[in-house]
Amino acid sequence: MRGRQGRLLGHSVLLHDVTHSVELLRQVERLVTIDPQTELLTRRAFLELGERELTRARRQGFPIWLVLIDLDAFAMVKDLYGGEVGDQVLRAVASACRRLLRAFDVIGRYGGTQFVMLLPQLTREEAIDVSERLRQAVQGLTVWKDDQLISLTVTVGVAGSERAEAECLNDLLASAERALKAARRHGRNRVECNP
Repeated sequence: MRGRQGRLLGHSVLLHDVTHSVELLRQVERLVTIDPQTELLTRRAFLELGERELTRARRQGFPIWLVLIDLDAFAMVKDLYGGEVGDQVLRAVASACRRLLRAFDVIGRYGGTQFVMLLPQLTREEAIDVSERLRQAVQGLTVWKDDQLISLTVTVGVAGSERAEAECLNDLLASAERALKAARRHGRNRVECNP
């Protein structure tokens, strides 16, 4: 601050505590990127991170596989046992997925009963093996409602390439969806790979 003749009288410092604003911003960011029921990436966050991972795979020329997982008969579970048990089932499946994946694999909740994973640096056979182990892990889950055991199964579609060159995430998703539909046609509770 200066006086009338321009002589320096002192300094004024104005401080604002932005701790609360920063915390609110973190909470909003978490809501946008993390699904509250499963603690997995949201669809939007998965697609953004998946595009970056696919770009890296193309640049470095390593294989990448996309796995689309759908819970079988989930609507019946919710109808019979209620939404709380449905949420418990979603959390159990998400947890089974996380246990089987590596730290750098990308996983998200793709839709109501669908989960999606991006598995870089695996061969076709390894991606199918991970998918089959996941299918078996879900089938082995024990979810109880009162004294009744709820049986769970998933149908899995796998798609990708040994060398990601011209792939785009939407192409991989469409290919995995076709594999998932084929698995449903062949009886569910199974893994199909396209191509």
